[in-house]
Amino acid sequence: MYLLALEEKLFDLPKKDIDNIIREFEPLIFKFFPNWSKINFDAFYSTKPIYKGLESKDLQKIFSSKDLLDTLEKDNSLLIVIDFQTRNSYRKKPIIGSIYSYINLSFNLSLFRILKSTIIENKLTGVGSFKDIKPFIEESIYKRILEEFTKLTLQTSLAHELSHWLDDINHKNHIEIAIKKYNRGDTDTLYNAKFIDTHYMEINAQIHALQDLKQRIGNSKWNKINIFQAIYRIPTLNALYRYLKSLEDNSEKKWLHSILKRLAREKILGKNMNTVPADDSLLTENYFSIGTEYNYIENKFN
Repeated sequence: MYLLALEEKLFDLPKKDIDNIIREFEPLIFKFFPNWSKINFDAFYSTKPIYKGLESKDLQKIFSSKDLLDTLEKDNSLLIVIDFQTRNSYRKKPIIGSIYSYINLSFNLSLFRILKSTIIENKLTGVGSFKDIKPFIEESIYKRILEEFTKLTLQTSLAHELSHWLDDINHKNHIEIAIKKYNRGDTDTLYNAKFIDTHYMEINAQIHALQDLKQRIGNSKWNKINIFQAIYRIPTLNALYRYLKSLEDNSEKKWLHSILKRLAREKILGKNMNTVPADDSLLTENYFSIGTEYNYIENKFN
C-alpha cells in the first residue's frame, strides 16, 4: 500500500471524453435544468420518484472503456448512473450476474429538496431562470444553488470518480481490496484516516477534479486565482474545507497542505497559489448547513 501511495500520478482525462459522457445524460438533466441555464419549474411538481434504481435507460449508461477514454487499450466496462438522490461515488457492484465498475453522479440532494420545496410553496410554474427563486430563499442558499446545479459541477465530479476507476485498473483493484480489508476490521490499511475525504486515494481524486477545473478555465485564469477561489468552484471540496475547519484541530490546514503539495508535484500549481490567503471567508462565510456533506470511511470511495 505504501508503494502505491508513492506511485500516485495524474491520469489523462481529456475534456472531450468527460463532456461526451455528460452529454449522454443531458436529456434527463434538461428535464429539470433546460440547457443548464434555466429551471423547468413544472418538473418539480411530479409525485413520482426521480430515481427508480437501474431500470431507467435515462439514468444509467454502460460504457466500454475503448469508447470512453482514448488512453485505455483494453476493455474495462463501466456503468455510470446519474440521479438526484444519492451522492457521488465509485465502487464495484454486481449487476445482472456481472461485476461492473460503477460510478454514481449526483447533485446535492439537500439542495435539490430545498429547490423543490421553494418552487412548490411559491407556486412557480413554467420555465424560468434561477433568479426567479432568489426572492424566496436565503442568500447563502441561493449562492450554493447557483454553484451546485451546473455543468461544471458534474464535469469535475466525473473527473474525480473516473480517476478512482483508473486508479483501480492500474493498481490491481487496490481501492476495492483496501475497502474489503477495512470492512473486516483492518483499519491500518487506510492509515487510520478519520474519514474518507482525507485519505490519500481521495486526495488523488480531488487533484483530478482540480486538474479538470484548470483545463476548463484555462491557464491564464488559473494563474490568477488563489487556492480558495479554486476550491470554491468545486462544491464538494468547498464543503469538505468547511467541515474540516469545524473540527477546530487544524485539519483543514493539513488537508490544504496535502492538496498544494500534490498540485506542485504535478506542476499544475497556479502562480497565485504559492501562499494561502489569511482570509478564508469565501469558503466559510454565511454558510447554511444543508445536511451531511462529508463521509466517514465506508464501503465505497467518493
